[in-house]
Amino acid sequence: MQIHYGPDYAPEFVIEAMKEIPFALAKVIAELKDYKAQGEAIENWLSKYAYQCARRNIAEARNA
Repeated sequence: MQIHYGPDYAPEFVIEAMKEIPFALAKVIAELKDYKAQGEAIENWLSKYAYQCARRNIAEARNA
């Protein structure tokens, strides 16, 4: 699963994931003063989003 969903994340995947980030989470990340904390929060979101995509794709493959 890591081979397809990261990390390292493809730029296209990051763009897709950032379009799907909940507004409340984006607001919290934007309000963080520390860039390292912002980076960690974004990395956590990317990881969760990648897991969701992998589960969705596995389910779709099983139902195909």
